Amino acid sequence: MIVKTIRKSLALSLRGYITHIFRDVQWMYGRPNDWKRDHSRLLHELGIKGERLITLDFPAVAKHFDMCLDRGSYSPCALPLTGLCSKRIQVPAFLRGLYLRVFDNDGKLRVAPCPDAILAIRTILGGAKKLRLAYKKRSLHDELDEFIKCEQEVQQYNLNWLGDDLFDANGVSIPGVSDRSVQECVGKHSPHLARRLHLADNLVKPSEQLVLDFPDPLAERRAGLPGGLADIMQRVADIVSSSFGDFHVERPSELPRHGPGVVSDVLTGESKYEFPYWTPKTDAIFPADRYASPTLGELPFQWDSTVARVSHETASRIIAVPKSAKGPRLIASEPSSHQWLQQLVLSQLVGRLGGTPISDCVRFDEQDRNRRFALQGSIEGTFATIDLSSASDRLSCWAVERFFRANTTLLERLHACRTRTVRWSGTSGYPSFGIILKKFAPMGSACTFPVQSIIYCIVAISVRLYLAKQMPTSRSVKDASARCSVFGDDIIVPQDDCPTVIQALEYLGLKVNTSKTFFTGKFRESCGIDAWGGYDVTPPYVLTLLEGIRYADGVSSIEVSNNFFRKGFWNTAKFLQERLGKMTNLVPISSRDDLGSVLFSYSGTKLSHLKRRFSDGLQREEVRCLTTKSSKDRGPCSPTSRLFQWFIEKPRPDTHWVSGVVSRKNSTTSSGWHPVDKFSHKPSNGLPSD
Repeated sequence: MIVKTIRKSLALSLRGYITHIFRDVQWMYGRPNDWKRDHSRLLHELGIKGERLITLDFPAVAKHFDMCLDRGSYSPCALPLTGLCSKRIQVPAFLRGLYLRVFDNDGKLRVAPCPDAILAIRTILGGAKKLRLAYKKRSLHDELDEFIKCEQEVQQYNLNWLGDDLFDANGVSIPGVSDRSVQECVGKHSPHLARRLHLADNLVKPSEQLVLDFPDPLAERRAGLPGGLADIMQRVADIVSSSFGDFHVERPSELPRHGPGVVSDVLTGESKYEFPYWTPKTDAIFPADRYASPTLGELPFQWDSTVARVSHETASRIIAVPKSAKGPRLIASEPSSHQWLQQLVLSQLVGRLGGTPISDCVRFDEQDRNRRFALQGSIEGTFATIDLSSASDRLSCWAVERFFRANTTLLERLHACRTRTVRWSGTSGYPSFGIILKKFAPMGSACTFPVQSIIYCIVAISVRLYLAKQMPTSRSVKDASARCSVFGDDIIVPQDDCPTVIQALEYLGLKVNTSKTFFTGKFRESCGIDAWGGYDVTPPYVLTLLEGIRYADGVSSIEVSNNFFRKGFWNTAKFLQERLGKMTNLVPISSRDDLGSVLFSYSGTKLSHLKRRFSDGLQREEVRCLTTKSSKDRGPCSPTSRLFQWFIEKPRPDTHWVSGVVSRKNSTTSSGWHPVDKFSHKPSNGLPSD
């Protein structure tokens, strides 16, 4: 009964949302009848297909529209509501009035397409794709199937990633190196073996192709890399990886730490600082008497209870995190000791990036550079935006060991804190399984993001040098990095380099997302911005449409309403404001962009609908409005754990320091009193006004 009530409420809300969206775009229609026809047809189709039409089918149509923009002409497809008007008018009958402001009758892109029409089409088609709805069990099963499939396709590594010693010759197999040369190192720790690896090892030589008795599914990808590019990539990789320095020599600011995420071997309520396991593989590079000691090895310390030294390694645990109605996102919760040390390696990579020749290209903590490049590329066509599918699941140890072969200290640390196996617990009707990983690490490892960013940057720079016929040097790498920008799997390169960069990425076993890769027209997409011809055509996204929004969701709902308002969808913004109910009486109206929990307006500030009072204690006039307070739930700590945390966090003497690992961050929204001046004056910079 409850589910039926929710479905009915959602259906009514979706109808209201669609109606207000169409009211906002009505002025773009040349003929009123076209507007009425589109509005009525969409409501009719919604009644037949339900919310799937808005949350799954329309986002797919939006992707097709983006590709048509990039290619410069509209091409027919079999998606819902995309049937063409006629042989004479080669655009969809649905939204015809908007499509014809972008494309000519023959489907060719107009000389001067209307950016407002582009935004309107993309908002109608994709504005509800992030609607917070429960994903279906079938979509979870599909994601798990894809996870297993990706692992089967990952290239096999050559170093001893499965063993406790990465450079133990017993577990090393070097392409092109005789067994005798390797056997000479048996029983020894031989880091120099990494120098025998090369990115060209994946290339198929003609003589090798002749002896194959069966078709090699990877042969086409391997043979597709331009001659000499693998050597350039290897040289650039050696220059970059060596520039990070010795990772075994730590700087004072390079410390391990725990994050707020869950781990696979510590239960809720237990302290993460009391590591339950410490394996020989980890201990060889990160000795427990230093990295699991409260004094970090600076002072002798006697444990109350020693860390369990075990030969086996706890597996990472796959967790399904809600993402959209299309399906969840799969991440892996790492063992506590590995998460702890991964954060140390992360801090080393982030802290040392400034001293490398790729510091202009890679950003670990901000996306603005990618967004600027995307906007510029949409105007001049000088830059292409590349997106990868399942980037972390397809990045292999084979690639990592070659890109970082010149810095064996980094390889040793990545190996020591990497979890070799991952498991699924068998919930949600999908059978349990465990996998020995060939990929470097799934999403969830703190090292995944920086490692893949560095590797993709090296690929982009290598292609730039290869096409420019420049030799890789620290100087040339630095100069080339200024023409590229990488944030995770969002890659931006010069337009002419794009096809070759795609070849190189596919050579490494990665999969380019063709529906989100743009380099031919004037459409670009990267790091949350969609740009066409210098215009920001990113649609505003609605997150929830249910009646009676909770206080906890009030702030995000206000921001969503503001996004629609700023984009010119004023009727829709008003509709979303009404979903706040009585909460509206606690929301100020202001033209200030730097304030949270306010409804944005171009007409200035309005506080007349709020309760007022004069504070005798503070001698100021105040209004009652929404207040968001952040709090952190901290797990319990033993005296030993508190000491450990104090040495890591090194709190200032004048701060109120609280021990305990943050297990959950809470944001509480309630009503409170705020000064009236807060909403009408810009914040002071401490300088006297003119």
